[in-house]
Amino acid sequence: MRGTWIVTICLALLSAAAGAGELHLRNGARIPGELRSVDGRNIVWRAELIGDIKVETKSIASVDSITAARLQVGASDALEDCHLSGDAKNVALRCTAGTTATAQWRDIETAEAESSGKVTASLTRERGNSFSDDYEVDARATLRRGQRRHEFEGSLDYEEKRDYTAEDEAELSYQLDFLHRDGWYHYTKLDFRRDRLEALQESLIAGVGIGRTIHPWHGVNLRLQGGPDVVRFDLKEYGRGSDKGGNLQWRMDWKTELLRLDLTLFHEGEFGWLFDDTDVNNLDTSTGVSIPLIERLVAEIRLDYDRTGLQLPGIDNTNEEWVFALGYAW
Repeated sequence: MRGTWIVTICLALLSAAAGAGELHLRNGARIPGELRSVDGRNIVWRAELIGDIKVETKSIASVDSITAARLQVGASDALEDCHLSGDAKNVALRCTAGTTATAQWRDIETAEAESSGKVTASLTRERGNSFSDDYEVDARATLRRGQRRHEFEGSLDYEEKRDYTAEDEAELSYQLDFLHRDGWYHYTKLDFRRDRLEALQESLIAGVGIGRTIHPWHGVNLRLQGGPDVVRFDLKEYGRGSDKGGNLQWRMDWKTELLRLDLTLFHEGEFGWLFDDTDVNNLDTSTGVSIPLIERLVAEIRLDYDRTGLQLPGIDNTNEEWVFALGYAW
């Protein structure tokens, strides 16, 4: 009977050990845990009893991850449910349906989700000295197919004050990214914007450019892009016209576990201008936090700021708005 208990305990210990991967560093440290993500030069390893740590691949003596991951190797399609093992240079992948691959760390990264997005809506009702209803809807979706990424964005801000429309803003954009190695991509995009209360009342923008996505540290995604545009615009008191211009966009997301909540802090912005008349420019920024609620429902608090460089009499060229919204994310 005593021997049976010893065998049972040994089998339990072996089962527990087999249920976790192991990261062996060149300094001799052995860290049980599992792979979280790969970005070509670094891995994020979820160490038992410690949490997530970021390790340069050149510091790895060997690694064996039991957890299945969705990985991208070079320009190929994403590989599903892959187990990873290797050393400081080469990595072997064993995936579902018997798929295997061998590559260097620089060619491997955690694959993006094939689709993601978020829709938020807010309603502000004011009664008393003033009477107004403000409706705002914002939507964003991303769809990836191989080395192409489609991005859609749209927003509508509609305000009524005692039976007349005080503000009617709309924006719709589409961007197609052609993805390359190390986070680089080039893009082509088309944007439409309308704001009847600004000097730049309407614009249609077609542009191309180059961008890059980087991960400065775990949980942080930083994206920068820019390039030339062709702009067709409608300026109040000046009429319609077209010109060449430039465009710069940026976005940062920080997924943090602050206060043990899975919060996402974000900041994004866009600055566009005309080459022949630099006074005709526009800056839009949005800064806030997304808070998960139940299932895929989220709450969002943000500060939207926009500024038009052209100043006309009787028209404010800046606008600030606090938005408290509910939405759905996937």
